[in-house]
Amino acid sequence: TGRRFASVRASAITEAETNGFAAFKKNWLQDAGAYPVMAILTFACAFCATVGTRCLATNTDVRINMQKRQQLVRTW
Repeated sequence: TGRRFASVRASAITEAETNGFAAFKKNWLQDAGAYPVMAILTFACAFCATVGTRCLATNTDVRINMQKRQQLVRTW
């Protein structure tokens, strides 16, 4: 097969393979090389969410409560 530009569609590609769950399944779930990528992305997202939540909950400089935001002297 020769090279083709992105604007030229191959006749073998159907509309069902480019949209929806069928495309996701074909492109990600059937390729064994995609599993480590998905695992790393899942770990990274979970790690970022955990660290962000921990910082919001335990950092003394973060004030979520409206009454505590205006305090000049912190009494924690």
